Amino acid sequence: AEPTAEPTAEPTAEPTAEPTGELKLTVANVDAVLEEVRPYLIADGGNVAVASVDTATRSVYLTLQGACGSCPSSTVTMKMGIERVLREKFADLSEVAAVDSLSSTKSKTQLSKAVVLETLAQIMPAIHGLGGSIEVISAADGLVRLRYVGPVKIKYGIELALRDIPLINDIEFVTEEDKNMD
Repeated sequence: AEPTAEPTAEPTAEPTAEPTGELKLTVANVDAVLEEVRPYLIADGGNVAVASVDTATRSVYLTLQGACGSCPSSTVTMKMGIERVLREKFADLSEVAAVDSLSSTKSKTQLSKAVVLETLAQIMPAIHGLGGSIEVISAADGLVRLRYVGPVKIKYGIELALRDIPLINDIEFVTEEDKNMD
């Protein structure tokens, strides 16, 4: 029988495996595995990012973003959801821990479109990936006006993520009809 050639892999976000078939513990692989839980986090206004991976100790450090960063259930989410998925994919993980992110959004003193866009940037890939689109119309005096098209559950997640910004008092979603009134 003739040997069969493996198809050449194109560069993707697919995890890379060790010769044993186990996933290699890298930031890219951890991030790829987290894609499994991201839709659930984003639907609730949060997200997760890989802060670092220590291959010597086999530890993974994550930053909970958006609503996940301030949610009282974040410990349960971390242990029962995120950590469980990572332990299924990576053998002998020693620690999966949340670390704080020093978000520049918290230190800004005035609400602006830039502050809103900075927060939305964390979840924008998922918004687009789940069929949504969003435009920041205005952000001032505690009010954020957005134009959103897409699933209602993602709209709710966007609102939760933005409510994490202390400068925001109210969020208004406008329609195409409202646009003509601007």
